[in-house]
Amino acid sequence: MEPEKRKQTAPYLAFRTFTNALDQLASHGMPNRIDRTVFPSLNGMSRGQVLSAFKFLDLIDDEGIPAKRLETLVLEKDNRKANMRKLIEDKYSDIVALDLSKMPPSQLDAKLSGDAYGVSGETKQKAKTFLLKAAEFSGMQISPLLLRRARSVGGGKRKKVTGTRAAINGQESGIAETEKQTASEPNPPSDMTRTVQLKKGGSLTLSLAINILELTGTDREFVFKIIDQLEEYEKGEAPAPQ
Repeated sequence: MEPEKRKQTAPYLAFRTFTNALDQLASHGMPNRIDRTVFPSLNGMSRGQVLSAFKFLDLIDDEGIPAKRLETLVLEKDNRKANMRKLIEDKYSDIVALDLSKMPPSQLDAKLSGDAYGVSGETKQKAKTFLLKAAEFSGMQISPLLLRRARSVGGGKRKKVTGTRAAINGQESGIAETEKQTASEPNPPSDMTRTVQLKKGGSLTLSLAINILELTGTDREFVFKIIDQLEEYEKGEAPAPQ
């Protein structure tokens, strides 16, 4: 019996984090294997999201071996927009076929809910934001309704948060990314939830309502252990139950 193929998840990180990862690879040269150690300036959660995005977009295989299209995307920066457009047309072909310039938000939501993308709930919203930002970056025509929806989500009133490991490290939120942000601005803190897509279907969401700076002793160890286990699960390296 052939092993069950792991379901891939559409990218749901901030698009700026994705392009920053490409620039990091360009700055130190293309390694022969892409793993978490090649992005030293990213926090743990962002590294996992970048690797997940690379796998979905067929930029690396399951072993982290880079594809030619990743090398092209990294090294040919002047052609990055055109190459990004090819990726979108390939990996989101059913969506692109419906014409993003005429698509209402409800239609895009329905397409992203399909099995091909493996996202739901909050993760689906972030995946939609990534797609629209990537499409806009690559010069594709996008319906004003889609852009208005994406920017209203990004520019809306933020929930008050007290921080997670990702927030402490300054991770940007996929939903909160807007065109008004510049490279000189600090990354906005992430929200207090983390959603993981389960291998057999469905998802698991962790929601925190704590001040991470006040945690001590066993509480701190317990919370960070859960966060680390979620990251390991997404990488397919979840430890055996104890």
